[in-house]
Amino acid sequence: MTEHNRIFAEQISSARKGIISRVALNLAQRIVKALAVGQKDNVTIYFYPHTLKLAEETAEECFRKGADVLLNLYTDEYYEAYLTHLNEESLRQPSDFCRSLAETSTVEILLGGVYDPSFFRQIPTSKLAASAVGESKAHLPPRRRRTIKQASVHLGAVTRPRAKVAGYNYGKWRRMVEQASLIDPAILSKRGRKLSSILSDAKRVVIADQKGTNLKLNLKGRSPFMDDGIIDRTDLRQGFTDIEIPAGSVTVVPDEDSAEGRIVFGLPVLWRGRTIRRLEWTFRDGRVVDFRGDQGAMSLRQSWIEAAGDKDRIASFTIGINPKAKLGFSLNPISAGAVSIAIGGNQDLKGRNKSSFYFQGTIERADLIADGQMLVKAGKINQ
Repeated sequence: MTEHNRIFAEQISSARKGIISRVALNLAQRIVKALAVGQKDNVTIYFYPHTLKLAEETAEECFRKGADVLLNLYTDEYYEAYLTHLNEESLRQPSDFCRSLAETSTVEILLGGVYDPSFFRQIPTSKLAASAVGESKAHLPPRRRRTIKQASVHLGAVTRPRAKVAGYNYGKWRRMVEQASLIDPAILSKRGRKLSSILSDAKRVVIADQKGTNLKLNLKGRSPFMDDGIIDRTDLRQGFTDIEIPAGSVTVVPDEDSAEGRIVFGLPVLWRGRTIRRLEWTFRDGRVVDFRGDQGAMSLRQSWIEAAGDKDRIASFTIGINPKAKLGFSLNPISAGAVSIAIGGNQDLKGRNKSSFYFQGTIERADLIADGQMLVKAGKINQ
């Protein structure tokens, strides 16, 4: 048995034994309810072997609603071969299969990612950048023309190999993600409405901390988007059709030309088989003019350099509102009181940045002041 086949067998066995199936049924019901899946929907569920049980439970819940469902299986070996053997020119071209699915699906459910991301370290960053371009070309045009509801389910990204890379305690990480995933959306909505109301009227925001962060942003009347884990009529009317599970955030797309100052990120972020523990950006005249950090950050920087478009402009800032999401694992942006900043493409948030590059980092214990009002103080929501 090859190493890949052994890993595949372990993943199937783990899924069948219920490593994630203890919450699979409740989570499947939550996913289908959040997306308001109905009889007219064509649902594509993207999954890996370790999320097989959750994929099956979710498909069954969709069938109960009368929807048509396709299970679309990926494996680590498949994805590694795709990145290894296709040249950069081929990777930049949109997949006809992916484009066809995007044209047919009315609902997409993404159940995590690769089981062991360590192979990404052997893939040139130029190929990763090329693949991101191809993915954008395949999926973004259909999403602009028609309504496609999408849920990204983070539990599928919780694996032992990822925990090893990041230095996480696997058991604590998994339990935290499960608890954060099943929180009542009404609790998140109540927390988020207050912040959204204030930010809707704000013109200027200052984000600062004790480690050197001092960033100024112009909101120019930009409306916030709240992800409370449910796509409702208001979201559809505003054109916001993506949710994260677990959810819990209020996000604003500021004036993309307005960022001035410095950001220091000190919380770990998993990226392409690496862990980024220190990252700094400096903005001048709305653009990133300095990009530095640890070894993981330098790998990210190389991918940033090789990307095209508005990669150096601010994409969004986010305030977390989920009380069950803990800092220091992989849910930093939705942890209650956490403040996160992203650069790169933001058209999915109705912004104007066009780029296949996107990255978000979280500031630990940040202050956020909107028009002189302290909304977040030292990482705690001040409301």
